[in-house]
Amino acid sequence: MNRRLKLWIVSVISILTIMVAVSLYQHSLMYVRNAPEDRHGLWMATLKGIGGTPRYVGSHDDYSYFLLGEIFCSRYKAPTEKIRLPKTFPLGKGEPYTVNIEMVPKYH
Repeated sequence: MNRRLKLWIVSVISILTIMVAVSLYQHSLMYVRNAPEDRHGLWMATLKGIGGTPRYVGSHDDYSYFLLGEIFCSRYKAPTEKIRLPKTFPLGKGEPYTVNIEMVPKYH
């Protein structure tokens, strides 16, 4: 096997490993808990649906947390009292569900 092919194989394996690590991190509770408070961004995500459908993943203290995307995720945090969720559960303890525009009132 020549040197270029070995370098190419090592490079591809390294890139794939990094991509898997980033994807796993973005689905971790630590990543979700560090979400910025962005109710307007959450409203826009539910309105437009660009990048996927937002999912409620749980609440902690006075905030609800949301993920958007399947492989590479965006995250949102919004005050629970300002969102109309049918049910809430502690972060990481329940089954995530899809959030629609009726659950996220327009940001003011």
